[in-house]
Amino acid sequence: MGVSSQINYYEKKAIDQRVRYTQKQCAVLSDQIVMNGFRNYNMSSLSDEAGENVFEVEQLANNLEGRILLVDSRFKILADTYNRNCGKYLVTKETIHAMKGEEVAYRYIGKQYLQVITPIQDKNNDKSDVRGLIIAMVSLQNCNEMSEYLYDQRDNLVGIFFIITLIFSVLVALLIRNNFRRMQNELDIIAAGHQEENPNRRPKLFWVNFILFILCLVALGIFGIAPYFVFIFATVITAMLNYKDNFGEIFNKVGPMYLNILIMLLAINVYQAVFNNTGMVEALSNGLMQVCPSFLLRYLHVIMLLLCVVIIYVVPFQIFNALYPVFISIGAGFGIPAVAIIAPFVCNLSLATSSTPTNSSTYTGCALTETDVQHYCKKAVPIQTVTNAIVVLTAVLFHVLKL
Repeated sequence: MGVSSQINYYEKKAIDQRVRYTQKQCAVLSDQIVMNGFRNYNMSSLSDEAGENVFEVEQLANNLEGRILLVDSRFKILADTYNRNCGKYLVTKETIHAMKGEEVAYRYIGKQYLQVITPIQDKNNDKSDVRGLIIAMVSLQNCNEMSEYLYDQRDNLVGIFFIITLIFSVLVALLIRNNFRRMQNELDIIAAGHQEENPNRRPKLFWVNFILFILCLVALGIFGIAPYFVFIFATVITAMLNYKDNFGEIFNKVGPMYLNILIMLLAINVYQAVFNNTGMVEALSNGLMQVCPSFLLRYLHVIMLLLCVVIIYVVPFQIFNALYPVFISIGAGFGIPAVAIIAPFVCNLSLATSSTPTNSSTYTGCALTETDVQHYCKKAVPIQTVTNAIVVLTAVLFHVLKL
């Protein structure tokens, strides 16, 4: 998973959490309206008893840092916390569908607000007809500030990581000079005419392979097909065209790997759905807070960051990402902002996802270089773990990561 993709994932999760919170708060207000009656929330009426409970609507609007509209079954606006459109009618495609009892997805209003529509229904009534609507315009300021902070942290961490990688590359180059010299001697021998016939030499099908390459780019860039699917099918087709005499041998070698990738992705999706939608995240958070000592919980996200390469070696990174709400929930108890907990993972998690057999990209890269996946991962994990620790330590020293 790339750094930008991780930030987009965090943005989507933050917005989804914002929407769920808004829906819960609006559902509570809906029950109050059903119990007290619309008259007590009507800001457009001149009656003395009208609008006695409007403060509940205004309180919710302040909580959401936005605007609340109450619409009755005739699409008339009874309450508007901005006090602009009371008494007017609001008839849109969304309100019509919502009034029919259909679920209406949230939509963006510019870049700063979301519109969430909640029906007002009597849950004790079997018919549960829609009596009106609560339309909430919710501020996204906190989400946008978090995204900006994550991008700033990404730039800082990428810069640190680049410098460390550059130094490490220079050291490695100095250490393997002898290997390069031996390779140069072998190339000199080949240039002198001692090259053996290559049994896997391909036929002259440049244009055919070039067209297949363009089709792969179109599939990835325009149609957005998953890279591992494109790679699997492209490999099979090009192997049949270019190595038709050895196709069976090649397919027998890579076929089980492709099957393992598909089974692994299916298992990850099933497990992630169960983990996120059955209350396991909340239960795990509560259990940790009851069992673990406070000093350990305070730095839990830092400990998990240091161990992320080793953990993701055996646990799919999708499952590891699902633990972020746990870290945020625990950190909130110590007054640590959510962005301060999540930001360090944005860059460093790339070290873990590039050296684990639970990531399909690892299989793709190893197949291209004809490297055994387990052999590569066992060599990469120690290096990436040390690199990860160096990046974390550097971030602490430069106050990018605040403890």
